[in-house]
Amino acid sequence: MRILCVAEKPSQAKAVAQILSQGSMNSRAGRSQYNRNYDFQYRISGSFVPVTMTSVRGHLSDFNFPASMIKWHSCDPVALFTSPVVRSVTSEAQDLAHNIELETRAASHLYIWTDCDREGEGIGSEIATV
Repeated sequence: MRILCVAEKPSQAKAVAQILSQGSMNSRAGRSQYNRNYDFQYRISGSFVPVTMTSVRGHLSDFNFPASMIKWHSCDPVALFTSPVVRSVTSEAQDLAHNIELETRAASHLYIWTDCDREGEGIGSEIATV
């Protein structure tokens, strides 16, 4: 069993890791210079389990029209009302998404630590779909 925890903000990840590890954690660089990975052992049901705590910086994804409809005069504007939208990871969040992908490979469980509001729910959904 190995747990990956992903917080909404770097400061939350650090604070939660400090509390859960009782100050006994190892910090290592993530894919982003602002988001570190914190490794520690946590006792669950009498056994110590390896945990990695990391974070994002808000939303990872953006919604756009398909590439064929992005340019201003590329389609009839009425077609945009029925066009599907494409969800993609923003260029600013590529490093964060890649870090989550790498850390998830070694994890058996994913815990998402986001704010308890609509925005946090949306960010959590984006984390889960990476």
